[in-house]
Amino acid sequence: MRFVAPWALLLVAGCTADVGELCGGPLHEVTEPVVVPRSADVLFVVDNSRSMAEEQEALARSFGRFIDAVAGSGEYRIGVISTDMSFDFDDEGEVGGYSEFIYDVRHPHGIVGVDDQQCAPLVPRTEHGCFRGRGAERFVDSTMGDRNAQIARFAQNVRVGTCGSGFELAFQALIRALDEREGCNQGFFREDANLVIIFVSDEDDNGQEPIALYAEELERRVDLRRTRIASVIGAVDGEASYCNPDTAEVCGDFCAELNPNGSGFPCSFATSGTCPFGEICLPMGAGQEPRCVFDDEGATFCASCSRFMTDGCCSAEPGRRYVELAREIERRTVAANPELVATGCSGGTDSLCLVDTICATDFGDTLARIARDLVASTDYTLIPPVEGPRRMVVDLVGPRFDDGERRLQIDTDYRLSDDGSIVSILIPTEPEDTVRIRYRNSIDIPGKNCLPN
Repeated sequence: MRFVAPWALLLVAGCTADVGELCGGPLHEVTEPVVVPRSADVLFVVDNSRSMAEEQEALARSFGRFIDAVAGSGEYRIGVISTDMSFDFDDEGEVGGYSEFIYDVRHPHGIVGVDDQQCAPLVPRTEHGCFRGRGAERFVDSTMGDRNAQIARFAQNVRVGTCGSGFELAFQALIRALDEREGCNQGFFREDANLVIIFVSDEDDNGQEPIALYAEELERRVDLRRTRIASVIGAVDGEASYCNPDTAEVCGDFCAELNPNGSGFPCSFATSGTCPFGEICLPMGAGQEPRCVFDDEGATFCASCSRFMTDGCCSAEPGRRYVELAREIERRTVAANPELVATGCSGGTDSLCLVDTICATDFGDTLARIARDLVASTDYTLIPPVEGPRRMVVDLVGPRFDDGERRLQIDTDYRLSDDGSIVSILIPTEPEDTVRIRYRNSIDIPGKNCLPN
């Protein structure tokens, strides 16, 4: 189910006696629709490995665009967890601080050490999957604080640091966060709220379990009809790919210099499993198609600059599993709800998921897009449901229309759910517009189409 847009209001208007005259008989009952903006629980799952410092800062700087886009769309809460799930015998929970690679001054600037002196477990101890922040500041709440206070709180929480495990387990962290509804994350998730999950990572999820298993685990815990997923990952034009903010998809030239051995088969970044066992798909330089090479240290790390800091490297690896999970959730949701439409996570009106690139120096446009496509809503709940589309009219009211309003057409301008409980606006609207929905139920005049005027 979509969310209510920040500018969309319902003008509740009683119908006139013209309806009775149109029907040719007395008016037995008038029922006015009620629109209740649905709350949104927004969960950021942010990579906290060593290569993510710049991306976290960009999220913090750009968050105002997100807040501005969701303002007025109903109550929202925004929490942040990390991708660190490194359970071992001396695990001390979530860690804070920033860890940095130390690179050789000589070309190709390979890693010669790590500076992790700032890294330390969070105090008080914070378990994996628990929200960053303390006490009442564990998440942003639209009912607490003004715009600037909310931005400041998110900026603090999203700086999860870079001391986390380089073996990112975002899907496991998500499941753990959902399982902590009555534990460390108590007070965040609401039964009547939509859930928006936003993954942010420059590497793929490293879980070994099949995507279908994670989809099943998620489906057991949430209502997929009220769930939206955004993946801000290594991608170009909505498909998983190596990328670089400066050179877009043209990166990885240095891998060609290493000339790694392997089958050399052409492969695809968009689909996992296109290379023989033990090989991975890597770019072979500008203008060349990617090839399958052995998954050795040099071949793996030169592409993402985790091992080398030199021109021709890519700053992010393809987020294949993030894309696959988002599309699998979309597939399952649409299969169970035929009135919904699959877009392949391309975004837009009524999207269930969205894929955007992490290869950007500013995330303002990305966050605004997520808010517009996945959080802000064009849905209106009718209480009680309308008994059929012929009993209802929907108008867009505003000063930009010649007559002050525009009559909307079903299936072209708006959609009515099969059970008559949800009206979804399909066309672009303006902040000064008002949506007016009028309908009548139980008008007992056989053979008549009783439309409100």
